[in-house]
Amino acid sequence: MRTARSSSTTKAHSWSETRASPSWPGRQSRGRGGTVVTPVSTSSLLEDVVRAAGGTVVRTRVGSPIVAGVMFETGATFGGEENGGAIFPDHQFCRDGAMAAAKMLELLAHARKTLSTLEAELPEYHIKKANVPVPADQRDAVLTSIVALAKGRKVDTTDGVKILEADGAVLVRPSGTEAIFRVYAEGQHPHVRMRSRRKEWTWSRRPYVGSGPAATRIR
Repeated sequence: MRTARSSSTTKAHSWSETRASPSWPGRQSRGRGGTVVTPVSTSSLLEDVVRAAGGTVVRTRVGSPIVAGVMFETGATFGGEENGGAIFPDHQFCRDGAMAAAKMLELLAHARKTLSTLEAELPEYHIKKANVPVPADQRDAVLTSIVALAKGRKVDTTDGVKILEADGAVLVRPSGTEAIFRVYAEGQHPHVRMRSRRKEWTWSRRPYVGSGPAATRIR
């Protein structure tokens, strides 16, 4: 199973294609459509694939229990996280690696193509990730400042701040376990452009995170 990684180019999360395919066996297999639930941190590639199959994507905060809960509430066909964890509601409402492997084999059998061939048919996205130290007591101020900086742009505040562009997105969200912000930048540009986009947003927050060692570590 191929998943998006830091400083890498990704063609797809393998699970992002499974239930979205019109030929995929299951509750929505004989038609097109269905709802797929995933956090805001998942690549925009998911929207490309699901919408092409006539479905819709519902974005949530990061966390598989949150994803599973929204799947249950909405009657979703499929769901999963950016890290590759797949949830098949016809089986159980939690991540299941064994079921994901079985479903992948099923997909390959029905498509009668190799996994690399299916992957090559998907659009390519470049993804960069970074961690930026931010004191816990300054989180709200930083997020507010980013929203102000993004004025005039499309913004999603489901979990942190996600700035949506026609050719990509930047997500800045506080970690639930560390005094850091996680920064995700993606687009269909070469890596050098993505690096510039990430730096634009990390450096734009630098004045708000104080001075000293934490500030000097921001790159």
